[in-house]
Amino acid sequence: TLSLHDALPIYSFIPPFIMDPADPQKLYVGTMRVYETINGGASWAPISPDLSDGKGGNLVTIAVAASNTNVIYAGLSTGGVKVTTNAKSASPVWSTVQTGLPNRAITQIAVDPSNPQIAYVLFSGFSYSTDTLGHVFRTTNSGGTWTDISANLPNIPADDLVIDPDIPNTLYLATDIGVFISSNNGGTWTPLSN
Repeated sequence: TLSLHDALPIYSFIPPFIMDPADPQKLYVGTMRVYETINGGASWAPISPDLSDGKGGNLVTIAVAASNTNVIYAGLSTGGVKVTTNAKSASPVWSTVQTGLPNRAITQIAVDPSNPQIAYVLFSGFSYSTDTLGHVFRTTNSGGTWTDISANLPNIPADDLVIDPDIPNTLYLATDIGVFISSNNGGTWTPLSN
């Protein structure tokens, strides 16, 4: 195990910290690896290899599935997405799940609160030239395939997404120009206010 200072050799200006939804003593922090503490931060241990695959970049977002905390998604500053479905094992296996996603900086990953196979990944930057992809993508098979659900959103960075736990198919999206709502899983978006 490592102290937090030793565990953070390469990290974002503000590294992602996230608490396990099932255990408040368990936290995760992202550098180029995912580190875990099971004792409220007294010591840390890596639960992933270098997720940048030696290509540089660092983690900017980590999302733990509330319905199955064995499932963790991680997003890199270089646009890569990784997932493990056995985070609680002695040697978690991480897979690259970014086929079909844009080559832009990731801003956030959100996991459906009731289904760990459904996740959303958000991107910064702007579509231009040969990059015609949007900023919000959804998977229903743990990243095996991704669907661009940007629909009628403006070509603007997407920053944060909240999945409504009480109203089915409802998403709230924060962008650089305001908040949008979708009541059909991203089929269409409407500004939340003027």
